[in-house]
Amino acid sequence: MLPRPPLIGELLPRHQDWWQAFISSPWLSIALLLSLIFSIRRHGELAYGSYRSSYIGFLLIIPYMGSQLLPGLSPGNIGLIGALIIVILSDHIVLSLSRSRSTYFVYIPGFLLGLLFMIHPGHLLLYPIIIARLKNINSASARHITALLLGTATVLLLGTMLFAERSLGGLSRYWAELVTPLAEVHLPALTEIPLLTLDLLYLGFVTIAYGITVRSNVVRVRSALKYHMTVAWIMMALHLVYGLSDGGQWIFILGSLFMSGTMTDYFLSHTKNKWLLPPLSILLAACIGYRAHLYGIIFQ
Repeated sequence: MLPRPPLIGELLPRHQDWWQAFISSPWLSIALLLSLIFSIRRHGELAYGSYRSSYIGFLLIIPYMGSQLLPGLSPGNIGLIGALIIVILSDHIVLSLSRSRSTYFVYIPGFLLGLLFMIHPGHLLLYPIIIARLKNINSASARHITALLLGTATVLLLGTMLFAERSLGGLSRYWAELVTPLAEVHLPALTEIPLLTLDLLYLGFVTIAYGITVRSNVVRVRSALKYHMTVAWIMMALHLVYGLSDGGQWIFILGSLFMSGTMTDYFLSHTKNKWLLPPLSILLAACIGYRAHLYGIIFQ
């Protein structure tokens, strides 16, 4: 096979310049951040049903997510795109009880998981969660799992066709680059340990609230809470393992924040959970202040 340039280069000769300009746009950051923030309320209503909220949890998470963009727009935007894909995937999952059990229904999560794999292959850890959810609704037969895998394969095939150099060596290099992030594990620098501690404490308080309230909810809400809590901790674990690599720390932490933010908004709609407000407010203020200081936004 004679080496030929990637197909995307022929379709869009200046695709690399266009992509860099697009992904580093501050307007894209604003649009993605607003979409993610408003998705917290929408997704919460889909998962838990209509509930009265004081918007406290909703307002708490806005500056916390926004502060993730302080170090750089490009990695922040990629992280926001990944988080929005997780939102769409989660919308599909929490609505699964009212959907048909068709193979096309299962193909969609596979397709979304393929997009997440393209961003970072560590998202493969979400596969067992999705399969477990499908099993709960009797949609984990051989044909359903095949549809799930085909959804992911569709994305990977399209990505290979568009972005790999058209030669055997080009295909090998493309796939090697695609899975290389799995080996890029980094220990945190001393300056990152306070941020990791604050993020873990935030999720820890949400987990305590989950443990206190989960049994008092109806079955559907318990199922949604369990899904959100599991994904939040998986994304946090991936953040601790891979999120400290260059340009990678926003991908997983934003997904974890979305899941925990959705639960926080729901928890704070109940008077008995108002104890969450003081510690979360302190943690969020500390995280934002330290991040601003760390990157020279406030203190030089």
